[in-house]
Amino acid sequence: MRDFFIEHKYFIVSGLILGLLFIVRNSFLSNHDAPSESLFVSIEATQTPDNSFYIEVVGSVRSPGVYKVTDNVLVMDAITLAGGYTDNADIEYVEQYIPFSKRVYPEMKIFIPYLKSMQADGLFKLNINTATKEQLIAIKGVGEITALKIIEMRPFNSWEHLQIITGIRNDIIDSLKDAATF
Repeated sequence: MRDFFIEHKYFIVSGLILGLLFIVRNSFLSNHDAPSESLFVSIEATQTPDNSFYIEVVGSVRSPGVYKVTDNVLVMDAITLAGGYTDNADIEYVEQYIPFSKRVYPEMKIFIPYLKSMQADGLFKLNINTATKEQLIAIKGVGEITALKIIEMRPFNSWEHLQIITGIRNDIIDSLKDAATF
């Protein structure tokens, strides 16, 4: 018998190591991969029986705000829920870029941009939320970095909001106020 162990010692040691690894692996998986009961309770407590959730519809709609909806609501239904477009909505942009037939999802934000507004001298102001990088750079004091910051972080609903979110200096905000709107 002793000769058997000596002759097969590598197989026996390998088998013992694999057995130990198997036991350690299974005990680790059973303790760490299975969610605890408290996790199941918290998830069940946050789900509503009707599978509803909240979305935001903001911008150029009659009643911007947060709405409780279900997963069978489409973007066009959400816009209707918010009272539809205002007279200052950029319908051309909306029809080109907003997917009306897309289903909404939890915490979705739907932004309806405003039309460019006319200044007293008859010139149009840019919409800060829809202007291109080139249009923004054309404004006095706005460089490429500032333009990219604005584009990456929009939509904005006020000059204060834009300044807080982007950190743009006051003098550049004043230049933007002269040439752009929301």
